[in-house]
Amino acid sequence: MPGGDGLFEVDPAAVEPRIGPKAPVNKTFRMFAPKSGAAAAAMVKLGRVALDGTKLEAAASKHKAMSYARLVDKEERVEAEMAELEAAAAALLTDAENIDAAEDKAFGANGKDTDLPAELDRREKRLARLQAARAQIEAEAAAKARKHAEDKERRRQDRAGTDAPEMVAAGDQAAATARPKDKAQANFTDPQSRIMKNGDGAYIQAYNAQAVVDDAHQIITAADVTTNPSDALNHTGMLDQSAANTGIHPQQALADAGYCSEANLQAAASRQAEHGTDTFMATGRLAHDEQVPSAPRGRIPANATPRERMARKLRTKPGRAAYAQRKAIVEPVFGQIMTCQNGRERKPGTTTGSAHREHPAACPVTDPRS
Repeated sequence: MPGGDGLFEVDPAAVEPRIGPKAPVNKTFRMFAPKSGAAAAAMVKLGRVALDGTKLEAAASKHKAMSYARLVDKEERVEAEMAELEAAAAALLTDAENIDAAEDKAFGANGKDTDLPAELDRREKRLARLQAARAQIEAEAAAKARKHAEDKERRRQDRAGTDAPEMVAAGDQAAATARPKDKAQANFTDPQSRIMKNGDGAYIQAYNAQAVVDDAHQIITAADVTTNPSDALNHTGMLDQSAANTGIHPQQALADAGYCSEANLQAAASRQAEHGTDTFMATGRLAHDEQVPSAPRGRIPANATPRERMARKLRTKPGRAAYAQRKAIVEPVFGQIMTCQNGRERKPGTTTGSAHREHPAACPVTDPRS
């Protein structure tokens, strides 16, 4: 790097001596490099991180999506229409054979081929798109069923203390019998985007952009774009990515109620035992101006569920003090992306790959402004 202050790279041409008023210095924020960069400069403390997500609008309309039940019905109707058109086309082609023979004599056997009737050609293309969307929904349902069955079998084996090969067989069986929900949808314009509910309560075609932010300097230690409408499915993966990028596990992790699930509460307990990360995760939402009640006195009941234990933890003075910092750590980052960087105008394109590039590329430029 020719020059700079540790956070920025400076354009050499912009620092040449000159006479007259001081020229502006062109600065470009350096991308976060795993296990180096900000971490090496001691900018990332990882005493406390906050995890949050926001909906990133896709380059597609929700009106270009179709549910699985409607896809099946539409596919059957188009196939019936095609059968009628094929019968009509066969009759037309029979009548056209005499004309073809005459044209072969006039123009040769390699003359222009007869095109498909326009109606049949249009329906063939439409059927292909319907079948592709249906196959996508069925593949996603099978993958989801496989993962659920394998996780369930893995937990059973952990309880039994065995390591049998039934896990793969359970996944294969679940995938083979999986059937999509009738309301499962696919979008024809951007097949990998999903209909999601945004912060205003409106349903949009979108991706779920995630970020983990360190509290010391609001450095983004992990960023991703997923197709999971629920934040809960991103909790473990984002914290793992943050640790992989920095080489450090945070002392505290803050997450709102959108991440609360039994699986995540169990994962948080395991993470604390293995890496020392103390998780503060909201178990529900408070009404406007509603105050968090104080924790009850006495010991925690032995039969308390993980959710009840976490709720009680957040009602203690240390829990309330830690969780109160969540909004101030992570939400300004999304605010900068949405306003200063025109984040709501960033359309991820038509593939998840381009969406993955778009959100992390927008993330680093927010840090100097925090």
